Amino acid sequence: MYNLGLVTASFQPVTKRHYVLINEALKSCKKLVIGIENAEAIWDANNPLSYNTRRIVLEELFKTDLDRITFIPLVNVGKQTPASINDTT
Repeated sequence: MYNLGLVTASFQPVTKRHYVLINEALKSCKKLVIGIENAEAIWDANNPLSYNTRRIVLEELFKTDLDRITFIPLVNVGKQTPASINDTT
């Protein structure tokens, strides 16, 4: 068994595959860090759920293991907008 594991995803929304992945990680690790990607995104077409909403859903799904799970927000700092792609300054 590993001491620490890491799972990251956007969880937009949480799917059955996410659930299975996290359960498998919990079977293999004493502690698990779950990184919630695109934490800065709020209510756009690609990211309809806020970070807090996604965290609440995950906390409810894995409430019996919360003593082993740490949630962290992951901000997408490398995302380029169309304007910044063509910026030559």
